[in-house]
Amino acid sequence: MTDREVPGTYSTIQAAWDACVAGDRILITQSYSQASPGTAEADSLYNKSDIEIEGQGYTVTMTTGGWTYGMTLVDAYDIRIKNLRMVGNGSMEGSAIYASKTEYILVEGC
Repeated sequence: MTDREVPGTYSTIQAAWDACVAGDRILITQSYSQASPGTAEADSLYNKSDIEIEGQGYTVTMTTGGWTYGMTLVDAYDIRIKNLRMVGNGSMEGSAIYASKTEYILVEGC
C-alpha cells in the first residue's frame, strides 16, 4: 500500500488517483482549494479498484463553481471515502459524489 498525499506529492485528488494502483490510499493532509478544470466534475475517478480516500476531517473547497459533481466515480469498485468534506460546488444540481457503474462504494464520516 502506498499513501498518495494531497496536497503535497499530488496537487489534487485526481492527480493522486491517476497514480494509484489497487491497495493504495489517497491521504488528504490538510484542507485545500481546488480550481475548476473546465469539466463537469472536479475529479473524474475512473477504472480503479481497491482504493481508499482518507480525508482525516479536512475540507476540499471547489472554487470557480459551475461543476455538476465534485467527484465522479465510474467503473470503480471497492472504493472507500472516509472523513472528507467537499464544499463549494456552484451548480444547483450539484452533488459532492456521483457514482455510475460502480460496486462496493463506502462513504463514511463525510
